[in-house]
Amino acid sequence: MCLIATLGNFCGRVIILGHIDVVQAAYLLTLARTYTNEKHRQVIEPLWQSLVMQISSVIALKPTEDELIALQQAKILLQ
Repeated sequence: MCLIATLGNFCGRVIILGHIDVVQAAYLLTLARTYTNEKHRQVIEPLWQSLVMQISSVIALKPTEDELIALQQAKILLQ
């Protein structure tokens, strides 16, 4: 399960991500939320909520078993 992120700006650094796994995305958001200041958390929070909603939406579409495992892992990271 991949997310496509072409260009992002985090903490003043431009990061080209290309294709990233949904579990990696959840992990990166978890790290960002944990180790940033309040100003950056205000940017991260909508991304966090969006990923949570997207994961729930894709789970409802009855993904393959491998995709479901990845989605469930990402969901756990975002709890």
